[in-house]
Amino acid sequence: MLRWLLSRLKPSGAGMSIDDELCEPQTVTEGDRALLLFTDRYELTRLFAEYLNEELPRKTILFFHGDGGNGKSLLLKFLQQRCCKRFLPETWQQLQAIPKAEVAKVAAYIENAKPGNYIAVPGVVLDFSQNLIGDRLKSPFDGLLMLRRNLAEAFAGLPYRLRFPLYDFACVWYFYKTGNLEQAKELLPSDEMDVITGIVDAVSDTSYASIGKAVLGVFGKHLGEKFKLYL
Repeated sequence: MLRWLLSRLKPSGAGMSIDDELCEPQTVTEGDRALLLFTDRYELTRLFAEYLNEELPRKTILFFHGDGGNGKSLLLKFLQQRCCKRFLPETWQQLQAIPKAEVAKVAAYIENAKPGNYIAVPGVVLDFSQNLIGDRLKSPFDGLLMLRRNLAEAFAGLPYRLRFPLYDFACVWYFYKTGNLEQAKELLPSDEMDVITGIVDAVSDTSYASIGKAVLGVFGKHLGEKFKLYL
C-alpha cells in the first residue's frame, strides 16, 4: 500500500515519481561520476607527474597508503586515466618552474593538457582481488602474468607496443618444466601467440643447444630489426 501511495505522489509535470527517485544511486562515488567530481590531491598529482617526466628514472617506487575508504583506489584511477602523460621537455620545464604554492595550477594543466603537448603513457592496474583464468592471484608469478596481459591490452590498437621476449621465454620454460606447457598459450597474451607458439615448439627439443638456437630464431623471425637492437 505504501509503495502504491508513493507512486501516486508524482508532482504534475515532474520527470519521475518519488518511487523512481528512491531508486536513484545515493552516492556520488559510483562509476565515472566520481572522476568528474574528483578534486584536491594536487601535490600527489604533481609527484606522480615527476616520476613520469624526469629525465633520469628514479630508483624508488611511488606508493600511496592510508586507511580504508579515504580514496586511494579513486586516486589511482584518476592518475591512470587523466595523468599518464609524458610532456615535451620544454613544457615540463615550464611546469617545473611554477612555484609549489601554485601546485593546483600545475595539477589542472596536467589533467587538461591538449594531446599535442604530451605523449600518452599506457598504464595498467593490478587488482589482487581479480582472478587469473579461474583462480585468485596466489603468487608473484601470477601477478607478473596479469601485468603482462594487461600491458598487452593497454597497447592494443596503438602503433607501437612493448615486447618482452625473454620474459615470455622464461614463462614458457617454467610451464614446460612443471609439465603445464599448454597453460603458456592460455595465460600469455593472445597477440603474441605466434611468438609463444614458436617458443613452445622450440622447448620441446631435448638438446639445450638446439633449444637456444631455435628460440633465438623465433625472436629474430618475429621481432626483426628490433631484436638486433635488443641484442
